Amino acid sequence: MRIIGGESRGRRLKSPRGRAVRPTSERTREALFDILGARVPGSRFLDLFAGAGAVGLEAASRGAAEVVLVEAHERTAGLIRENAASLGRPAGVRVMRANAAAAVRGLTAAGAKFDIVFMDPPYRDRAALEHTLAEVARPEGILAPDAVVVVEHDAHAEAPAAAGILVTARSRRFGDAVLTFFTPGRAQEQSMAKAVYPGSFDPVTNGHLDIIERAAELFREVVAAVADNAVKAPLFSGDERVEMLRAVCAHLPNVSVAAFSGLLVDFAAEQGASVVVKGLRAVSDFEYELQQALMNRIVTRGVETVFFMTSPDNLFLSSSMVKEIARLGGDVSRFVPAQVHVRLEQKFRK
Repeated sequence: MRIIGGESRGRRLKSPRGRAVRPTSERTREALFDILGARVPGSRFLDLFAGAGAVGLEAASRGAAEVVLVEAHERTAGLIRENAASLGRPAGVRVMRANAAAAVRGLTAAGAKFDIVFMDPPYRDRAALEHTLAEVARPEGILAPDAVVVVEHDAHAEAPAAAGILVTARSRRFGDAVLTFFTPGRAQEQSMAKAVYPGSFDPVTNGHLDIIERAAELFREVVAAVADNAVKAPLFSGDERVEMLRAVCAHLPNVSVAAFSGLLVDFAAEQGASVVVKGLRAVSDFEYELQQALMNRIVTRGVETVFFMTSPDNLFLSSSMVKEIARLGGDVSRFVPAQVHVRLEQKFRK
């Protein structure tokens, strides 16, 4: 385990032994600080359930003015101090050995304010997550006006609900981990309108999921709409496709899944959505989607189409290609979420 950015980049950190500690992966940590970006330098950073201290010390390396790392276990708290010392004891770094919720109450009583709060409780300890998040979210508590709260949690579990003054801003998945971001006040109300992302999703691929995750960051609410297309002969039934989509989107609190038939614009109107989201892979996609978007505007005013460019890793990816490879016995695990891969194997094993 190492520091991946800032003045201490490349420095190794010790990991706890003898306890079931699950450090935030380097991939997730790098993504976290990419998203936080310019918020970090000069910030007041609180790392709850700090473990070995990798996240808080990463913040210090990247220029945070004040870092408080909270860890309940004495031996692990001592290890954080050792790791901080190995980095030259960065100015402004403080280690608290305390229960996370109790530490938040103490910091609140002391009048402390933080710009960034990171929480990574044990995945199985849902009560600790909810209790501590409730303490963090108290009015007149530890949060600065423009603060951001980030919770790392299990991708296979229900996303944590907003509490107190917090509203959910976005969620991003990285393997088995999800980062859910919260902000105080009306941040979510200020985000863009409700959107519908339609498709046959037969099956849902990593390309679909990428568009859904990006749309969920931009729009207040996204409905992944499973189309009942009589022209196509789907591999999975409508109910199966809805079920798979719900499973792979479980980490996105502002995404719902619904089936529809008939005109897309009618479904969007029923959902109260003013935007249709489409993904574009190539020029040929654009020509077809442009025709559809223009026709939708003629049929129903007030519904706009927003195009998302497909991520480079997914430019070649399509549901039909995935099905063909799976049918012929090929490995499609890198192209679809794990839950979908299992369903494909079951389908073609019959």
